[in-house]
Amino acid sequence: KKEILIEGAKALIMGITFKENLNDIRNSKVPEIYKGLVNQGLEVEVYDPLADSKLVQKEYGISLTKFPTKYEAIILAVAHEEFFKNGPENFKNPNGSVVYDIKSVLDIDSIDGRL
Repeated sequence: KKEILIEGAKALIMGITFKENLNDIRNSKVPEIYKGLVNQGLEVEVYDPLADSKLVQKEYGISLTKFPTKYEAIILAVAHEEFFKNGPENFKNPNGSVVYDIKSVLDIDSIDGRL
C-alpha cells in the first residue's frame, strides 16, 4: 500500500532473544523471520542490545548490528523495555517505512500491522 519496493529494501528486526528483557536466544523464532525476509530480497539487520553477538553469530550465522540506521521495514520481534526508549519510529526511513509489531505492544496508530 505504501509503494515501497521489496527488492533491495533495508529491514530491521528488533530483538532476537526468546523473551523480552532477557539475553537467552535458545528457541528464538527470529532466525526464521530473518531468513524469510532475506529470501524475499531484503537487506536485513537484527538489533538486540541484550543478546550476545558472538553467540548469535555462532548459533544462527546472523551478525547483530550495534547501530541501527534508517529502514523501509521495521519488525518489532521482542518487546525489550529498551525498545520503548528507542522505538521503531527512530529508525523509519524518511521516504517511507512499514512497521510490523509481532508482539502487539505498540500503539495501533503507530504501526502498519501486527499479529
